[in-house]
Amino acid sequence: MSTLTLIDSLPVVSTLSLSLSQIIINETSANNTLSRMTVGNFASQFLPTGPIISNAGGTIAALDLDPLLEISSIGSDGLGTLTFNTLSAGQLIGNPSPSTGHVVAGALTTYMDSAFGSVEGEIVYRGASTWTALSPGTAGHVLTTGGTGAAPSWGTPSAYINVSNGTTSISAGTLVISTGLTLTTSGSTATLTSGSGGLPSGTNGQVLELVSGAAAWVSQPVDFDTYSSTVAVSQVLLQVTAQRTLTFSTNCFKHILSSTLGANFGSNIVAAGSSVGSITVTAGSTTGTSVSSAFTLTTGQTLVIVATTVGTGVETQGTATR
Repeated sequence: MSTLTLIDSLPVVSTLSLSLSQIIINETSANNTLSRMTVGNFASQFLPTGPIISNAGGTIAALDLDPLLEISSIGSDGLGTLTFNTLSAGQLIGNPSPSTGHVVAGALTTYMDSAFGSVEGEIVYRGASTWTALSPGTAGHVLTTGGTGAAPSWGTPSAYINVSNGTTSISAGTLVISTGLTLTTSGSTATLTSGSGGLPSGTNGQVLELVSGAAAWVSQPVDFDTYSSTVAVSQVLLQVTAQRTLTFSTNCFKHILSSTLGANFGSNIVAAGSSVGSITVTAGSTTGTSVSSAFTLTTGQTLVIVATTVGTGVETQGTATR
C-alpha cells in the first residue's frame, strides 16, 4: 500500500492510499473528484467495447484491417507501421455512395457513376468550375462545341439537308447529273428544279458511260480469247470459272483459223455442266460463229469449250457482260 498526497497549490487537501495496479483518475467533467481504480476497471469503463489487443511481454503480430489498412508487427516498445493493403489494379480509395459512409476501395467507373450518373450515352466534360456530364441527346443529333469557355451541346446538323427533285424525293444511290440544274435550299431541305432529277441507280457491276450524249449505266463487257496451235479431239479450247455473275447472249462465241482446213472444224459449248450450243467452221473458211442460246454463269460456275475435231491454228473468242 502506497500513500499519495494530493495538493491544490497549498494547503494539502486530501490523502489517498493506492494498492498495487491501481491508478488515480478524475471521474467527472468538473475536474474536482479523484478516485482510485484498477486498470481493468478503467478499460471497461472508459475504453471502446471492442477487444483490446496487447502483449505486455513481447510483440503484437501484424493486424489486417481488411480491406484497406494493415498494422505491421508492433514491438514491446510500442512502435509499428500502419500501411495500406494491396488493391487490385485501377481501384481507388474513397466513398462512392451519395451519402456519408465508410472509406472503401472501388473501381473508377463506380466513382464516376456516383459523381456524374450512370445513364448510357452521357459524355463527361469540363464545366466552368467543375467536371460535369452532358445527358444523351436526341437520336440523329450531333455534338457541337460552343468554343472556348462554353459548354458543348447536342443539336441538328446544319450541313445535313434532305434533297428532293421538285416534290419527289431522290432515292438512295441516285446520281444527280443535269444541265441547268438549280438547287434551292430552305431550312434543312434542298429542292432540285430546272433540270432532270438525276440518273437512277444501276445494277451491280455496271459502269457509267456517255451514250448518245447522255450519262447511262452500262453493263461492263468481259472478253475471252485463247489460241491453240495444234488441236486434238476433246481438247479444251477455253475454260472460264465465274468470279461473279456473267451473262452470255446468243451466238456470242466464234473460232478464227489461221488457215483454211480441208474439213469442218467444230467444238461444243458447255456451261455449268450443260450443253448450250456449238461452233462450226466449214471447210475452206477461216471463221465460224456459234449457234448457242443465252445463258448466265453465277459465281463459281464454269464455262468450257471442247474441240470435237482436230485442227491447227485455232483462236477461240467469246464475250459476256457482268
